[in-house]
This record gives sequence, C-alpha cells and structure tokens, in this order.
Amino acid sequence: MTSEAGRSPSLIIAALADWGRTHLPRPDGTSPRFSLDESGTVAELAFVTADGEVVPPHALTAHRTDDARLGTSA
Repeated sequence: MTSEAGRSPSLIIAALADWGRTHLPRPDGTSPRFSLDESGTVAELAFVTADGEVVPPHALTAHRTDDARLGTSA
C-alpha cells in the first residue's frame, strides 16, 4: 500500500499533465489520466471551495499566506 506521502505528488503530476495537454499538445504524446479504481470514471482537476462550489481558475488570485493559517477559513 502506498503512503499519503507517496500519493500526494499525484495532484502535481495531474496538474502538469493537464497543463501540457492544454498548452503543448502532442499528437503522439502520452500523459497520465486519473480514474476511480472501481468504476474507471475519469477524475478532473478542480478548485473547490469549502462548501463544494467548483471555481474556474480564471476567477482566482493566489495570495501568500502563512502556512499555519492554511488550514483555517480566515
């Protein structure tokens, strides 16, 4: 079984693969797709608020935040 530390980079890999498919598509290229083990349903990357609202990337701005505050809603 893979640890959480081992699974965590999957998000980074998925984001980079999505960026590459969007901005540098290669007809002969391959990139990972992530899907649910049981159903095979493909999972998509998304920004989601704490109440479940999916937010498009163009509506967001990154702000520097102290790491200690990232787990709070402030």
